[in-house]
Amino acid sequence: MPNTKHSKKEQWVSIIEDFDPDDNSVLAGHSLGGTAILKYLEKIDEKIKRCVLIATPIRKFGSKPTNNFFEQDFDWQKIKQNCEEFFILNQTKNPWVPLKHGEDLANYVNGKLIEIEGDDHFDTINFSKLERYILS
Repeated sequence: MPNTKHSKKEQWVSIIEDFDPDDNSVLAGHSLGGTAILKYLEKIDEKIKRCVLIATPIRKFGSKPTNNFFEQDFDWQKIKQNCEEFFILNQTKNPWVPLKHGEDLANYVNGKLIEIEGDDHFDTINFSKLERYILS
């Protein structure tokens, strides 16, 4: 995604829209990329097959340039309505996105929380661990 230091919600959501996801699509996002997917799901009126949300913040977490993603509460009902299945991956000791975000997110969307030991915000993730959630 562009402008990661000064990310803009509208710009990131627009990029997802340009892919024109449909009922066979799997959307995967890391950190604010996952938050952008949630904001995208609030806007559409069709169902996506699956979302894999990795260390996805659902509340302000300090850095002011990212707060535009959290100016309004999430419409959890609409988000749930627009995706068949959610997988939420969160590290147990992530310094940027605490496990509580993942627990709450899984609860809000009736998703499956996968807790992974670690504390590096998935910066060194082995992507083969994600294949089963994306390709299944």
